[in-house]
Amino acid sequence: MTAFAILRTKKHKNLGALYGVGRHHCRQSHVRGADPAKASKNISLGAAKGGARAAVAAVGRVLDEAQAKSAKAFRKDGVKVVEYLFTASPEWWATASQKYRAAFFDRARRWLRDKHGAACVVAEWVHLDEHSPHLHAWVVPLHEGRPNARHFLGGAAKLEAMQTEFAALMQPL
Repeated sequence: MTAFAILRTKKHKNLGALYGVGRHHCRQSHVRGADPAKASKNISLGAAKGGARAAVAAVGRVLDEAQAKSAKAFRKDGVKVVEYLFTASPEWWATASQKYRAAFFDRARRWLRDKHGAACVVAEWVHLDEHSPHLHAWVVPLHEGRPNARHFLGGAAKLEAMQTEFAALMQPL
């Protein structure tokens, strides 16, 4: 069986729209494909523990703190959050032990903190109520004190290298 480690990213520029995404992740709105009977198994980490409003407010606080330290104003239309999705092939989840499942999420979370710094990883959701368990994470993409998503995601080669790095990290599992 060939299993794949899956990493996807999405940029968010609008905090109002981010609130709707947060409601989805917090299961504060209906989620097609999610089993309501398993919703209690989901795990919210960081600002996500307080719900969608708290997660969006935490993003705002991180950006405000960075802005206060910067001499130049941040772009209003810049990327505020990079959302990461981590999962694996459904076949892997079907056969993975609880130990390996936990290790998958631990490794993904550690990888994010190593890449962005713990203060920039604002909210995380582990969804166990869908067919393939997965982790969503919101990261404020600060580089040298300023929002800079391009530094982390800039171009196909960078994204490919990031996916290869993540796959190598998960290879032992």
